[in-house]
Formats: sequence, structure tokens, C-alpha cells
Amino acid sequence: MEIFAPAGNFESLKQAVQSGADCVYLGLDSFNARMRADNFTVETLAQAVELCHLHGTKVFLTLNILVKPTEFDKALEVASQAYLCGVDGIICADFGLSSLLAQHLPDCDIVFSTQANVQNSEGCTVSKQLGINSLVLSREIDKKTVIDIRKNHPEINLEHF
Repeated sequence: MEIFAPAGNFESLKQAVQSGADCVYLGLDSFNARMRADNFTVETLAQAVELCHLHGTKVFLTLNILVKPTEFDKALEVASQAYLCGVDGIICADFGLSSLLAQHLPDCDIVFSTQANVQNSEGCTVSKQLGINSLVLSREIDKKTVIDIRKNHPEINLEHF
């Protein structure tokens, strides 16, 4: 089990690291569901990744919003910049963007957000076909379904809350 903590700004990131979080997730000032948080810029993201990695903490960028057709190039650019900063993974809710990220950033852990609403083994199969190797299952599913998904998809990293 890993402790996965939100980091809405640099102060909360430091607190998460000091408290022993295994991973943090954070957003940039674009393509972020929490636009009212302080969020990070590409410049402060690089500093955040450096601090986290010094303490053995992984960093995941959240791009967990739906992306309009006209925004794909910009979203891919943002994700690429984050990857170059050293993020360990990108949490995404949009099926199309997730597939593009898996193609363009093959060494990055692309995680389907709970907002992608994967609720069954069939959804995991499609996720794997898109290049997704980790996913946060839908909040609405029960324990029996989680166990069934795990049994049918031992190769996928799963999270459920």
C-alpha cells in the first residue's frame, strides 16, 4: 500500500513529503480540475520533482479534465514539459488524451483518473489497449467488483478509494 497525497501548492507538497507520502499528485496552472488552488508552473514543478525525488517520493501530474479537440496539442505539450521535469506519471481522465500520452511518453506511467469511470474488467481491457498501465477505479464500485477486476487484470496497477 502507498500513501498518495494531494499537493495544491509548494507548502502542502513539502508537508506531504515530510509526513512520509510515497507519492504526491499535483496540478499545473492549466488543464487542471482544481484551478482555484495555487498550483504549480513548469518552473516550480521542476523544483517540486527534485525535492520529492530527493526523499524517495514519486510525483504525478494531474491532467484529469476532459480535453476539447482544439486543446490536444497544448495538453500534449504541457504533459511533455512535465515529463521532462521528471514526473513519474500523469493522471488523466480523457480517453483520447490518455491514448496520445501513452504513445508519446511510453516511459511515463499514464494513470486513468477516477473521473474516467472505469467500473469493470471490460473497462480495464480497453484501458490496457490504450496503453494505460495504472488506473483509479470508479468510486461507485463495490469490493467484490474490485476483487474481480484484480483477478482478471493482475498486470494493471489499481487504486480504489
